[in-house]
Amino acid sequence: MWPNREISAFGGEKASRNVGESRQSVAKPGNICFWERESFPERRRKQTKCGQTGKYLLLGERKLPGTRAKADTYKLRKEKLEMLNKKGLKNEIYSLEEISKKTLTELEQLFKRAPKNVKLRGFRHGNSYQYFLRKSGTKENGTYIKKKDIETARIMAKIEYNENLLEEINRRRLDIQNMLNMSNENVYVTALNRMTEAKRNLISIPFVSDEEYMLNWLHQDFEKMGFKENMPEYYTRKGLRVRSKTEVIIADILDELAVPFIYEKPLRLNSDVVHPDFTLLDVKNKKEIYWEHFGMMDDIEYRNNAFFKIRKYEEAGLFQHDSLIWTFETSKYQINTKQLRKMITGLKETLGC
Repeated sequence: MWPNREISAFGGEKASRNVGESRQSVAKPGNICFWERESFPERRRKQTKCGQTGKYLLLGERKLPGTRAKADTYKLRKEKLEMLNKKGLKNEIYSLEEISKKTLTELEQLFKRAPKNVKLRGFRHGNSYQYFLRKSGTKENGTYIKKKDIETARIMAKIEYNENLLEEINRRRLDIQNMLNMSNENVYVTALNRMTEAKRNLISIPFVSDEEYMLNWLHQDFEKMGFKENMPEYYTRKGLRVRSKTEVIIADILDELAVPFIYEKPLRLNSDVVHPDFTLLDVKNKKEIYWEHFGMMDDIEYRNNAFFKIRKYEEAGLFQHDSLIWTFETSKYQINTKQLRKMITGLKETLGC
C-alpha cells in the first residue's frame, strides 16, 4: 500500500512489463513507454565514454553479455534492491544476536537455581501432568516433583527451552549468512553465464534488470515544453532548468536520494496532453507516478486552473491515493522542506529505487 501522507497520495495498478513494444512519444495513464534498448543508439546520438573499456558508446547503449562487451564483465544485478534486502537481513542478524545475549544471561541465572546433573521428564497423568528429575545417563523415571516444588520443574523447562532457542537462533543466523553470500543474479543470467562466450553471443535473454529498465526509462525521447522569453531562470544542481524555486528544491532532493524522475514529460489524458511537473518511476511495479506542484495558490486564476487540471486527471481515471502526488503552497504557507525530504525518503523506499 502507498503511504498516506498529508501532502502526497499515490499508488495504482501495475502497468504492463512489456513496455519495450511502445513507440509513442506521449505516455498514456498507467503505461510506461520507451523504446527498445537496441533502438536507443539510433535515437540518442550523444556519446559518452565507457569507464571499463575507454571506448565511446552512444548514450543509452548497454554492455550486454556476449554481444556488446565481454560477457564475463557483464553482471545483471538488482543492486539497489539487493542493498535493501541485505540491510534487512543484517538487521535481522543484529536482532537475533540481541535475543541470543538476553537468552544466555537468563540461562546463567537459571543454572544457578537449577539442580545439577539431572534432566526434567514429564508425563500426562489423567487430567494433569507429573514431572520427574532423572539423573543424566540413566533410564529411570527419577525423583517425583511434588506440587509444592513445581517451580523447580519450571526452571528446568525454561533451561531446555532457552537451549533450544539458542540452537534455532544459530541455525537462523547461518541461513541468513548463506543468503547474504548467495549470488543475486537472475536465473536467466545464471543459465547464460554457464555457457561459453561464443555461445552466449547467440542467445538473447528475455530478462531486463531493474537498472537497465530504469536507464531506458530515463532516456526516453519526447518533445519538451519550452520556456517563454524573459522568464526567470531556475536550475537544479545538475543543471536542469525548472520553473520555480520550489521545483529546484524538489528536483534536488529527488536527485540526492536517487529517485528516478523526468521533468515535464507529456502525458495524454483522454483528448488532452498535460505535462506533470515530475514523472517518477515506480521500479517495483514498473509504472509511473505523477507529481504536480501548485505553488501559487494565492492567485485565484492560477488556483482555478490548478483545480481544472486536477479535474482532468480525475476524468482520465487518475486520483489521489492512486498514481498522483499533489503539493501546494501559498506566499504565506510555503512548502516545508523538512517534511518534503521526509516524504521523499519514504517515497524512495516505496518505489524500490
